[in-house]
Formats: sequence, structure tokens, C-alpha cells
Amino acid sequence: MSSVLPVASVIPGDASRGWFSGFGRRHLCIVLAFCAVVPVSGILFKLAVEPASHSGVVGEVIACFVIGLAAMLSVIATDNRLAGILGPVPRMAIAVLVAATAGTVLMEAATQLLFRPLGLPFEEAEMMMYSGELHRLAYRFSGAATGSLMLIALYAMLEARRRATEDLHAVRVAALAAGRSVLEGDLRAMQARVDPDLLFDTLLAVDRAYAGSIRSGEKALDALIGFLRAALPAEAVATCTVARELEHVRAYLAVRELLSASRPDVEMGTEPAAREAPMPAMLMLPLVRWALDGRPAARLELRVRLREGALGISVESDAAEGQPSPGGDLAGVRKRLMHLYQERGRLDVSTDAGKRRAVMEIPL
Repeated sequence: MSSVLPVASVIPGDASRGWFSGFGRRHLCIVLAFCAVVPVSGILFKLAVEPASHSGVVGEVIACFVIGLAAMLSVIATDNRLAGILGPVPRMAIAVLVAATAGTVLMEAATQLLFRPLGLPFEEAEMMMYSGELHRLAYRFSGAATGSLMLIALYAMLEARRRATEDLHAVRVAALAAGRSVLEGDLRAMQARVDPDLLFDTLLAVDRAYAGSIRSGEKALDALIGFLRAALPAEAVATCTVARELEHVRAYLAVRELLSASRPDVEMGTEPAAREAPMPAMLMLPLVRWALDGRPAARLELRVRLREGALGISVESDAAEGQPSPGGDLAGVRKRLMHLYQERGRLDVSTDAGKRRAVMEIPL
């Protein structure tokens, strides 16, 4: 630990920050723990040395509470007002001196105005060892300084640990955010890329459509433009919605229709409340591409539902018979689900006699 006292993140000389700003329940708990441990330890030591001793526990607890509270307020005040002006060692020395002085003055006032007038047995057993009032005050100041130093050192260690824990948590959160940004950046780059074979085949299809008729050519060209617009990441990934993902799927199906002689019977069912639900981009289209598998299909069904705080997406197709291709797109989908949602995201796929079904669940 490079410093004894934690450095408060304040502006030097900032008058807007109060002397005791930040004092709260946590600091009071430290003082109470100090009051519980120190008096008991002192009394047990006295009993071990002199079993006949009957020192008052109440007086010891009161003294520790006054000294502990003075020490805690002093170290908080020095951090609030002197951080950035003085180093940790001078601030600690000032806090100890102020706490010892304040503790001595308060305990002396309590002795003169409360304990002695009421006849309470406070320090009566120790009075015989003092040579005078000055000796008694010096002894009390020394005890207050020792207690203040103990409490301030304890406070410094606890604060250093707390700040280290907070810094570690902040670093982990930043690392997770950076990892997510990298993953989403890769996704946007992938989304912005268009398969060259798909693009060239679509351009040839557009050319053939224009050769047939201008109307057919314009229709094919509109389908290609719609797909390119949907493929380009015009929006931030974090703001993508179910409705936008459905547009991307429709644009892909329109382009695929240009390249295939057969067109599947497409059925899309989406609950109205689910259309504006947020979802990461490029998670729905890979399911559709996997379901079609680049082969002719008789039927394609896509359903989106909201259920118990989660978004459910199911894609099912009746693809023609043939050897299924590797599910490369699904590997990327699984990786993204694990990175974004850990175990809360789910993707289940099944193939049976040409039928393909994928069910994905995204927590909201």
C-alpha cells in the first residue's frame, strides 16, 4: 500500500465540500466495533494482572466512543479539506493530534461536569498514580492519541480495501464493456459485408430481369436495394428491434427469390407487443439462413413471442432432401448469446427428415 490514508477524490481547496461530508453508517459501525473490542481487551488485561480490580466498564466504553468518534470525524475532515494539499502522512498526524485533543477536552468536560458531580466511579482507581492534574491530563492525552492512532490506522486499511474492491469492480465492468464493444464492432463489420457470390448472382438476376421487361428489372433492383439497406448497419446495435430484424429477413428472402426458381410459403407471426422489443442485431437472419440451408423449401415459418420477461423466436422450414450444410452461422449465434447473456440465453436446434427447427430465447 503506497499510502497510509486513502486519498479522497476531491478538488484541492474545494469549499463546496463540507468538513464531514461522507460520514455515515459505515463509519459509525467502525467506531462501535472499536468501542466493543478495546474496552473489553483492557478490562481483561487488568483482571489478569490484578484479579481484585473492579474498573468500570461503562466509563471505558464512553471514553472509547468519544475518542473513536473524534478520530473518525478528524480523519474524514482532513481528507475532505486537505487531500491534494498535504500528503497522507501529514494528514494522518494532523488527524491524530486533533482527535487526541478533542477527545481529551470532551472527556475532561464529562469528568468535571458529569462523573464527579454524580459520584460515578470513573478513574478513581487510577487517581493515586497521578502526581497532579497536569500529569493526569498528559496521561489522558497520551491514551487518546494511542486510541486515535489505532482507529485511524484501522480506518485507512478498511478504506484501502474498499477502494481496491471498487476499483477492481470498475476494471472488470470496463473490461466486459470493452469486450462487448469489440464483439458488437465485429458484428457491425460482418453485417456491413455482403456475400460476394450472393451479390454477383443477384446482379445477374437483376440483369436477366431487365432483359425480360423493365418492370421486372425495376422490381428485382428494388429487392436488391432493400437488402443492401437492411444489411448496412445504419443504427447502433444496441437500439436494434424485432421489427428491424424482420425487415432484414424480408429483404433477404426477396433477394433469395430472385435466385431461386421456387419460393417457399413464408409465414411470419409476431405479437404486436414484441415488434418494438429490443434485441441484438443479426441474431434472427442466421436462423432463417440455417433453416433454408441454401436449398429449395416448401414452407418457412417464423414466430416471435414475449413470454415471462424473455423474447422467444422460433424458425421452422420444410427443406428439400439433401445433405445439410454445417451450421457455421449458428456457432456465431451461440457465441454471441453466451457473451451477452451467459446461461440466460438459449438456442435449441433440431433436424428431422428434411425439417429444420430452431428456437431461441433472449432475456429482456
